[in-house]
Amino acid sequence: SYILAMIARQLRHVVLAREILERGFGEREVGQRLQIASQFVMKKTVHQARMHSRRGLAKMYEELLEADLAVKLGRVDEDQALQQLVR
Repeated sequence: SYILAMIARQLRHVVLAREILERGFGEREVGQRLQIASQFVMKKTVHQARMHSRRGLAKMYEELLEADLAVKLGRVDEDQALQQLVR
């Protein structure tokens, strides 16, 4: 479930970046607060944060949680869960 964990990590960063931006801080502050050393990764994270609404991010989190639980409860394997997430 490594891939699901990495998706969760990135989604968490995007949500936090959105919150930081909404509070009026800039990209540099996002990088510092999220401890993102790479300028490239920070810019991509900020771009993703700006592309999605709070509601959209909450829906993604919900779908990710459902996929993770389905894998952990043995209802689907990780490949199936990932396929359902990207549809």
